[in-house]
Amino acid sequence: MNYDDDEFKQIKFGVKFSSMQRHSSMIDLLHQMINAESSGAIQIAWTVFLKELEEEMKDSKQRIRDLERSVKQKSRQLDENAYAFEELQSQLNDESDKMIVQERAKFTKIISELKSRLEDKEKEVEELMEFKQDIVDRFNAMFRQKKRSKIKKAELLKQQEDMLQEIELQKEVIDHLKKALNESKDELDKERIDYYKKGIEKGREMAYHEEIGVLKQLEILKNIQLILEMDLKQQKKEIFEDD
Repeated sequence: MNYDDDEFKQIKFGVKFSSMQRHSSMIDLLHQMINAESSGAIQIAWTVFLKELEEEMKDSKQRIRDLERSVKQKSRQLDENAYAFEELQSQLNDESDKMIVQERAKFTKIISELKSRLEDKEKEVEELMEFKQDIVDRFNAMFRQKKRSKIKKAELLKQQEDMLQEIELQKEVIDHLKKALNESKDELDKERIDYYKKGIEKGREMAYHEEIGVLKQLEILKNIQLILEMDLKQQKKEIFEDD
């Protein structure tokens, strides 16, 4: 199978255009499936996408093999022509020799261009493989992010539920404490009134005893005063008797 310049251009354009169309449509489909948050749909879209890429790789490899066969055929033709030119070279004049050299240079250039196009095609295949890997990495990253988001959302809901339960529990504790506080307050008020009454009675009793104590102290002081006066009189009497 031989390709001329126009055929090579059509092949190159066809591969690129087909790749762009397939990749664009599959990426749109992947985004739709991912936004739908459907794991099953994502897996189906991913399987279809990989199948499309596999078919595309097969098609590209087949085109490369066709190009290789074409290059080999043209190379054989050039070798045959070169051999024929070499046989004619001894028979032709200098002008013919010049034409042979030019023709050989022309075919050599064609071979070089074919090899260059083949290398370009191989580069395109490598780029497609890199693009495929990039899509795989991006999909895996998005899938992991979606998974983490779902896990995080579940954790937040669990934390929220735990907090609500804790709040309800704290409310019950607070209500219980309020009730106990009110009961304690009532008991304290009652005890305060009782202690107040008892304090008044105790104060009166202490005042009474204190009053009695003061009277007794006054009586003791009077007795001491009498004793001192009697001692003083006795001392004076003894002094006068000595004189």
